[in-house]
Amino acid sequence: MEIYDTSLLIEGKGEVATIFNLLEYPPAINFLKEIIFPINEDYLRALEIIIKLRRIGKPLPLVDVLIAAIALRCNYKIITKDEHFLTIKEVEPLLKIEVVEQI
Repeated sequence: MEIYDTSLLIEGKGEVATIFNLLEYPPAINFLKEIIFPINEDYLRALEIIIKLRRIGKPLPLVDVLIAAIALRCNYKIITKDEHFLTIKEVEPLLKIEVVEQI
């Protein structure tokens, strides 16, 4: 399965996203088929990721880290235009991502 990041939802692409993506781009409610909500485990994983990112001097926006934590738990690939997820992959090698080209 795949989670579409906000950068693609804005273009009307994707069927599955997190609630955080929907909060960033509410019009996606009109075409999403599934919205994934975080559980407590996701927040704890996000905290671990944030600590790892700070240790390597690469802090990132919280929403991206939460999306990554959800994707890791669900074993979903993130489809995005945002290269922040490549940085998260540096500390979480199991994160599956596909960065599509900027148009």
